[in-house]
Amino acid sequence: MSTLQVRDLTVRTPQGRRLLTGIDLDVDPGERVLVVGPSGSGKSTLLRVIAGLDPAPGGSVTGSVAVADRQVLGHDHTQDREPLDVGWLPQDPAAGVCLPVIEDDVAFGCENRAWPVPRIAQAVRGALTAVGGWQWRRRDSGTLSAGQAQRVGLAAALAPDPALLLLDEPTALLDPGALRGVQAIVSGLAGPAVLLVEHRLDEWADAGALPDRVVALEGGRVVADGPAEQVWVQVGPALAQAGCHLPWEVEQTLAVPDGESEPPPSGSPGWGSPRASLMSGRGLAAGRDEVVLSEVDLEVRAGEVVAVIGANGSGKSTLLHTLAGELRLLAGTLARPGGRPALVLGDAEQQFLAQTVLEELALDGDDAEAAAAELRLDPSASVHRLSGGEQRRLSLATVLRGGRAVVLADEPTHSLDRAGVRWTMRALREAARAGRGVLLTSHDLRFVLEVADRVHVVHEGRLLGGGATAEVLAGDLPALAGLPLPASVRAAVREAAA
Repeated sequence: MSTLQVRDLTVRTPQGRRLLTGIDLDVDPGERVLVVGPSGSGKSTLLRVIAGLDPAPGGSVTGSVAVADRQVLGHDHTQDREPLDVGWLPQDPAAGVCLPVIEDDVAFGCENRAWPVPRIAQAVRGALTAVGGWQWRRRDSGTLSAGQAQRVGLAAALAPDPALLLLDEPTALLDPGALRGVQAIVSGLAGPAVLLVEHRLDEWADAGALPDRVVALEGGRVVADGPAEQVWVQVGPALAQAGCHLPWEVEQTLAVPDGESEPPPSGSPGWGSPRASLMSGRGLAAGRDEVVLSEVDLEVRAGEVVAVIGANGSGKSTLLHTLAGELRLLAGTLARPGGRPALVLGDAEQQFLAQTVLEELALDGDDAEAAAAELRLDPSASVHRLSGGEQRRLSLATVLRGGRAVVLADEPTHSLDRAGVRWTMRALREAARAGRGVLLTSHDLRFVLEVADRVHVVHEGRLLGGGATAEVLAGDLPALAGLPLPASVRAAVREAAA
C-alpha cells in the first residue's frame, strides 16, 4: 500500500488560473522522491495540498489525495482525533511556528497525537539533537537566525515520526556545514517516505544524498517521473532552459544552456566615481541583546560587490541591519558618504508595503508596468500570493529602483530557481557597474564566486578575509568557518588558480 496516492489533482486560483493540472503520484513507504521544476511550476502548491492546507484560498482543489490510506481532500479534519500522518517543513520556517518556546513548538505535533509525556520528551530531545539544536530548546523562537529556525522547523517535522515527510527547500537558509547535517538526517531516515523540494542540488549531489527518483514539474504538470539518471537525460536541458536548477555534474554532462532570458532591472549611473568609498566601518560591534560580531573593519566602494559568508547564527544578518541603521551600533565608527543604505530583507514578504505588484513597484519609481513586464509578473497579482522566488525578485527590484547608493542584500538568492539566481547576479553586477556599492550575505558559495569582487568570512565573532573572492575561497578560511565548498566551486577555484 502506498504511503501517498495522488490522482488527477488540479488546483485553480479564484481567477481560474491553474496551479496544478491532473497530477498523478504514488510514493511507497520509505521512498525518497525529489520534486524539481522552475519557480512557479507548482512544487510548493503540491506539498501544501498533501499537507492538508488550502493552497489557493477562494479557488478550487479537485481530485483525490490520500496519505497512509486517509483521504486529505474533502474531509473535515477538525472532527478527527488524529491529525494527518504528515510532517511538513514549509518554505518559510516561520510559517510553521506555533509556540514561542523552542521545545514546546517541537513537541506540538506529538501532543496533537496525544502521546504520553515521557514519549514526547524523548521525541523532542531526539529531533532537536539530530538537527544540532538541543542547546536552543528553551530559547524564544523569535531569537533564532533564519537558518537556525529552519533546523528547528525540521526537528518539529521529524519529532512525531510521520509516515510522510514533506520538505520544501529544507536547506535554503542553511550554511554549507549545516546543509551537510540535514543531508545526513534525510539520508539516514529509516521510516518515513520523503518528498523533497530543493534548489541546492549541487551540494546534495556532492554528498551523494540526492534521492534516486525524480518528479519534474513544469507549468503545473508532471513532465517526467522516474530514476534520476533517466529524468535528467529526458528533460534536463528543457528544465534548465526553463530556469530549473540541475546538479552541477549533470549540467556538465548534458552541456545544458544557461537559460538566461530575463533582463535585470535597469538603474541610472552616477552614484559614485569608481572605487570611491560609499560606506566604511572601523572596529564595529554588532548584536541585539549581546555582541555577536566585534572588531569589524569593512569598506564598500562604488562599482563593487562584497559578500559576507559564515555559519548560521554568526551575525551576518545582524551586521547588515546594523549597517542599515535598523539596529544600534554597539561600538566603533561607521562612515556612510553614500548616505543611508537600502536593505533587502531576508524575508522578502516583510518588505512589501502595497497589495499588488504594480502598487509595490510604483512606490519606488515610474514605469511600474514596464518594470512588472521585465520581471514577468502579473501587475495585478497580490504580492502575498507570489511564489517565494517571485517575491525575492520583486523585493530586490524595488530596492534597485530606489535612489540609494549602497544596497545591502540579505540572502538574495534563497528560494530562487536557476534563472532567478542568474537574474539576481546580473542585477547586482549592473548596479555595481552603475556606480553603486553592494554588500550581500549568502550561503550559496557558487553564487558568491560568480557575483562578488571581494569576500569576508565570519569566524568566531570576527570578520576575516576581505580579499579577492577566488583567493579567499581557495584558502583555509572557508574550512575554518565550517563552510565546505561544493564541487562546482572547487572546480572553478582550481581553474582560476591554473
